Amino acid sequence: MILWTFLTLVFYFIYKYKLKCKRPTLLCGNRNTVDLLKKNCPSFSVIYRPTFYCFEGRFLTIISNIFRQSDTIEYRRQFLDTYDGGSVAIDWLEHVNLEWEPPIVIIVPGLVANSSSGYVVKYAKHLFDSGFDCAVYIFRGVSGVPVKTPLSHHAAFTDDLDIIVNTISCQYPKRKLHILATSLGAIMTFNYLSKSIINNKISSVVNVSMPWNLIASSLQLAKLPDKWLFSHYLVKQLIAMWHSHKNVFSEIDCSENQVNACKTILDFDKCFITKMAGYKSVDDYYIDSSPMFKTCCITTPLLVINAEDDVFTLRETWPIDEILKNPNITLANYAAGGHVGFGTTFHPGNMHINTVISEYFHLYSL
Repeated sequence: MILWTFLTLVFYFIYKYKLKCKRPTLLCGNRNTVDLLKKNCPSFSVIYRPTFYCFEGRFLTIISNIFRQSDTIEYRRQFLDTYDGGSVAIDWLEHVNLEWEPPIVIIVPGLVANSSSGYVVKYAKHLFDSGFDCAVYIFRGVSGVPVKTPLSHHAAFTDDLDIIVNTISCQYPKRKLHILATSLGAIMTFNYLSKSIINNKISSVVNVSMPWNLIASSLQLAKLPDKWLFSHYLVKQLIAMWHSHKNVFSEIDCSENQVNACKTILDFDKCFITKMAGYKSVDDYYIDSSPMFKTCCITTPLLVINAEDDVFTLRETWPIDEILKNPNITLANYAAGGHVGFGTTFHPGNMHINTVISEYFHLYSL
């Protein structure tokens, strides 16, 4: 009986794992774009096999993040002044003494990430080795960047990204410029692109693990087990950032007790972000920020890489019909990968999608 139970569990495990091992499905309103990507980005034709011992989305998200924490990079930091008297920064990883000028990739991290976060380091190292210079956008109040005005990063805020793009394009006018954005950074980048009818400064964009519907995503992350697995950690980081700059944020109608009482991202957005950004309600903020309502506005080549088992992005909220109406958006639909996971078969710290990303940027650097 014990043997049969063991064998049943083994075969069930193998069956479930096999269901996760698939090539990504490419969805785009322009068939020629799909053919072009398959021809020039061979990694799209490779079957993605997630880490075999943690292939479920939540586990892969957590384990991948843990295995990536040991990598480090030495950057060159550049501070920039913002329109409202604040500051942001760029952490540069650059080639030196080259006879040619490499393309530049602006890396926009997620909610509480920075240039030393594991997946950002993985991005930067791979892109640097693939011939790109990297410029990591450091948010206000993050990683030593001061908060000088009562304004911090949020999903709908694109002014600082606009400053970074304009600064880099002025400093290096002959170079191709791309953006690689993740999670909240991907939402910010999508909103940035949606505001420009024509954006001649950006050659292409890759958005990884991008939530399409912030109302649905925030409600999901307020439920168990995701509240314990993800929200508690993220909110802890946000509260710590608020405390580090609470003197600057004091003019916002949000008390220290209210901030400390936040348990989920929804709580923090309702308590602080909505008021800081000037929205009447958290729903107004989420609706204004959600990419699903702005797919028709994208005119820059955009690749969105999402996994079906990502609890942050929720497969049922992806606006497939709207995506198929826009020839500039391509959705790479992976059966597995979690949220910024995409660990390889035997090592969750490695990122399968890095090769896909570099191939895509090489295609649009020609």
